[in-house]
Amino acid sequence: LDTKGLAELVYSTYHKDNFGHYENVVNGEFLSLLVEGERNPEEGLSNDKRADWILYEAQMRFKTELLDKDIPEPLKEDYREIVKNIDKIRKEIVVE
Repeated sequence: LDTKGLAELVYSTYHKDNFGHYENVVNGEFLSLLVEGERNPEEGLSNDKRADWILYEAQMRFKTELLDKDIPEPLKEDYREIVKNIDKIRKEIVVE
């Protein structure tokens, strides 16, 4: 197989519903927005804003990856407490 044929095989294996998009991967079109850009969103963030962003992401991951799952209630309560504690810490951070 050449590069294009190999890309089609691998992509179609993992993306059966839309494997026709492999050409965009091979020619770099799907990656172009990831590697090119006018400005990095993290550029110029203060440490407080960066810390708040990190904590917010942690809260969202707890909510979507743990609290929304079918797990025992005592464990869910522990995770809810963690989310509340993260929220308290976020409120203490002064974001300008």
